[in-house]
Amino acid sequence: EINRGLISGFSEAFIIDENTKNELIIKDEKNSEIIKPLLRGKNIRRYKYESNNQYLIHTHNGNKEKKIKPIDVINDYPTVFEYLKTFQSSLEKRQDKGNHWSNLRNCVYFDQLENPKIIYPDIAKGLNFALDESGYFINNTAYFLNTGNRYLLAVLNSKLASFYYNSITVQLGTMANRAFTIYIEQIPIPKIPDVKQQPFIILVNQIIEQKQQGKDTTTLEAKIDELVYKLYDLTAEEIKIVE
Repeated sequence: EINRGLISGFSEAFIIDENTKNELIIKDEKNSEIIKPLLRGKNIRRYKYESNNQYLIHTHNGNKEKKIKPIDVINDYPTVFEYLKTFQSSLEKRQDKGNHWSNLRNCVYFDQLENPKIIYPDIAKGLNFALDESGYFINNTAYFLNTGNRYLLAVLNSKLASFYYNSITVQLGTMANRAFTIYIEQIPIPKIPDVKQQPFIILVNQIIEQKQQGKDTTTLEAKIDELVYKLYDLTAEEIKIVE
């Protein structure tokens, strides 16, 4: 399942920096319950992401189907409410809002954001997918697949997937890709047994670890490309075209 990141309707109020986060938690430790680490699309790279120490005040609007109650900002998080009141005029005017002007708009899948997921930016140079297992929230400049499957991550980050994607979608000149869901969904991913996924998973783990250490992963990524070519039974001539 592919979902877009959260829309606040007024980022200036709901997206905060490290200092503001710390001030709100000092005022009331309970506030930490609704302050979530945030990534934007520009923070996401292939196999890694870089935090800008930004956070989302997640005053969600609940989910009736899952029996999750909306956040009652006024009564349960009064110091957060006092902070949001400084933006009240703009928050009341926005179209994307929840039950109360201090709530975010409805989002039926917000509870999936803290689970392992594959995240990617809506606009980037090439396709860039990363694995998040730390429960980051994302805003609407990024998307996520509600799975932490490393085999899938490997195939999506391969040269072949990029080659295929570029053949079915219109790009922003030669410098950027738009990751439209209608095209991402068309990338054909072979379903293979878990045991055959292991070589991909081992390489992905090595790449993620080395990316975190600032090391070059070109050789490891090339090994994944070789596995992907075999996965789709490409001929030597076809591989030359993709390369």
